[in-house]
Parts: sequence; structure tokens; C-alpha cells
Amino acid sequence: MKHWLLGSLAGAALTLPLASVAHHSAAVLYHLDQQITVEGKVTRFTLGNPHARIFLAVTSADGTTKEWLAEGGSRTVLLRNGWTGEEVKPGDAIKIIGNPSRDGSNV
Repeated sequence: MKHWLLGSLAGAALTLPLASVAHHSAAVLYHLDQQITVEGKVTRFTLGNPHARIFLAVTSADGTTKEWLAEGGSRTVLLRNGWTGEEVKPGDAIKIIGNPSRDGSNV
């Protein structure tokens, strides 16, 4: 499990509300007063604009698998913080802590 990723994503998540003021509020899309933890295997990662995205295959207790999406900071902010785009690869098992979406969707 890539625990170091958690710190980087947490840092990106903290910068997201600051960067997003210019175009939208994160509070419109996410429950900022709630936190969830999701563990799964990366299926795809994009270090793009407007935000980095990590797609995860998450297996629930009943054995079913659903695809989840974790959204991070902007490409520019992540590059400035040392990201190269090689940190996350398909098949990597990771844990992400973040805010749930307001619409209840996983992706």
C-alpha cells in the first residue's frame, strides 16, 4: 500500500479549495464536513487539468467491485509539489482519504 501517496493527496486536497475559488467551490460538489476512506487498486491515473484523477477498483465486503474516482489538485500544483505522473500506476493498491461527493456517486 502506498501510504506516502496519502500525504501527497491530502496536500493536494488542501490546495483544492484555494485553487477552486476562481472557478467553483468544492463545497458545491463535496461534503467538506465529512470524510471517507477508500482502498482499492488503481485502474487509471491522469495528471491533467483541471484536476488529477485516480480511478480505483474497490471491492466491497460482499465481493462486488465498483469503480471509484478520486480527484486531486491541479496538474500545476502537483507538478510544483514534485509529482511527475509516475507515482500511481494501474494495479497499485492504495488508500485514499477524502470528502464524499454530494450526489452520492462513486465516479
